[in-house]
Amino acid sequence: MIHLRVNLFVDPMHAKIIETNLQDIEREIEKLEVEVNRIKHYYENINSPAAMDSTT
Repeated sequence: MIHLRVNLFVDPMHAKIIETNLQDIEREIEKLEVEVNRIKHYYENINSPAAMDSTT
């Protein structure tokens, strides 16, 4: 994110705050990606015989 400090549209005084916010957003997106993959895995395997046995 070093390019952010020399970006025409970013005030250099606010670059550190913007960097921090972007890093926070990146971490949140990564968490959401893990959750989506977990849900996808569950959905793809919901009709498997093993899943059926565990509900009875």
